[in-house]
Amino acid sequence: MNASRLQRGLRKLAGQGLDSSAFRHESADRIAAAVGADAYCFAETDPESVLATTYATGNLDRSGAALLHVNELGQRDFLKLHSLADGPDPAGALSAVTGGRLDRSARHRDLLAPLGLGDEIRAVARTDGRVWGFLHLFRRASRPGFDPAEVDVVAAAAPLLAAGIRDAALGSPAPAHDLRGPVLALLDDTNRVVESTPRADEVLAELRDPDEPRAETPDVALMMAAFARGPAASSAPVAARVRTRAGRWFSLHAGTTAMDGGAGRVALILEPVAAPLTPETWRARYGLSAGESEVVEKMLAGRSTAQTAAELMISPWTVQDRFTSVFAKTGVRSRRELTGLLRP
Repeated sequence: MNASRLQRGLRKLAGQGLDSSAFRHESADRIAAAVGADAYCFAETDPESVLATTYATGNLDRSGAALLHVNELGQRDFLKLHSLADGPDPAGALSAVTGGRLDRSARHRDLLAPLGLGDEIRAVARTDGRVWGFLHLFRRASRPGFDPAEVDVVAAAAPLLAAGIRDAALGSPAPAHDLRGPVLALLDDTNRVVESTPRADEVLAELRDPDEPRAETPDVALMMAAFARGPAASSAPVAARVRTRAGRWFSLHAGTTAMDGGAGRVALILEPVAAPLTPETWRARYGLSAGESEVVEKMLAGRSTAQTAAELMISPWTVQDRFTSVFAKTGVRSRRELTGLLRP
């Protein structure tokens, strides 16, 4: 297991212009080989809501996806994803946190053990304080658990995974929407689509993972339905932004409804939106440096050249030089044009 070679390979892989699904498959294959995992699930997340939106899987039965979402959102368990996202350690092994007693985990008892799986490594793909994905690595139940050195290999790779997903998701322009306004799909208590507005089926088809093109209900819809029915729904909005297989961006909102006696049903609203406008977007799409992104952020916040210079502790001439470089990279000639470009 050569951790340095693995990291070099992941850096090179991130620069090959792969889409998110292809990058997650290739990178997870390499990490699985490095630590001796038998199966994996690599989810992309919406960095704003930190909700998983698409999944790349290898050697894994996905029929229990709904159980996974219920466990994550409604059960007490070990190594919960939100704890990883908020915590200092980017990776951990289920065997370590349960003291070798995997049966203490509801997720293991209800989902992993019936699939013949034993230990699990969970890792958060996080960079610059933003979460872009979650990686799950599994071993067969007949094999020993993961050791601390193997967890460290995954933890060291996590920021590279985040950068790769970020650049894949934001590095290419999104096609224009031909959909005017939101669409609605109604899910029953088994998460089947029982009613929908025109073109909702088209959007749902785009949201299906490439690994599960014939799935009746996309995994992101299953996850949001579980969230909408869960105890946290009353205290937090159930919303996420996701890029479809066609490259279009949608904002998804979910909530329960009891209309016409349909207790347990979930209304899923899917609305076309522009690509997320974040510093990661500008850096990936236009190749902006960190310094150039800083002055762009200040401009969009309404700061003048003098205010930007004072807040960043640089000279006004440096601010102007950075904007000159930004103009050249984005193909605009003024700050007004730049604002229009970044706020479509």
